[in-house]
Amino acid sequence: MSDSVPTWLLILFNESMSVVFRLFHFSRAKLLYKLNSCRSASSICTVEDKQNLVKRLLEAKLDSGLTFDEIASRCQITNVHCAQLFHNQARLSPKLAATLKQLVPALQDDDLREMQRCPLRIADPLLMHDPAVYRFHELVVQYGKSLKSLIEEKFGDGIMSAIDFQMTLSEAPGKSGERRVVIRMDGKFLPRVEPTQLD
Repeated sequence: MSDSVPTWLLILFNESMSVVFRLFHFSRAKLLYKLNSCRSASSICTVEDKQNLVKRLLEAKLDSGLTFDEIASRCQITNVHCAQLFHNQARLSPKLAATLKQLVPALQDDDLREMQRCPLRIADPLLMHDPAVYRFHELVVQYGKSLKSLIEEKFGDGIMSAIDFQMTLSEAPGKSGERRVVIRMDGKFLPRVEPTQLD
């Protein structure tokens, strides 16, 4: 009599373990989904997930025929914040969800719920290759040190908050009648705190 395990038994064991493994991960995924829902954490985990969500949101906006300015005005938010919502870089407050759904009816219910969760604030790695985006990088490189000096001269040692912060983008005519981009940033000053000993 051979001491080796019969082939059919090995196959049965492997299949059983495979089922157990799948059930374990399915249960774990359900638990994580429930925890995320309770904590309002984003279900977006990858750049690709985010790109797909943003694509659906922007397609729904396009279908509405409304501009960011028009949606922002009716929601009583800034146009930049409105654009942030559709790019899933800001959280949609529950009180605005119904209004946004009325303005943009093509928004899927699942996506609207996702917009109300704390977003995963990540960007496409190729984003900096876009000329319009790269100009802002150049602005920081060119003006960053001077802006830091001005902030310190007027406020002291600290920074401008990017959380307690508002930004708007508008248009104004130049001296020669050319169209000019006007960007206004308004952020709370955060002074640096002297560290003290921890208990």
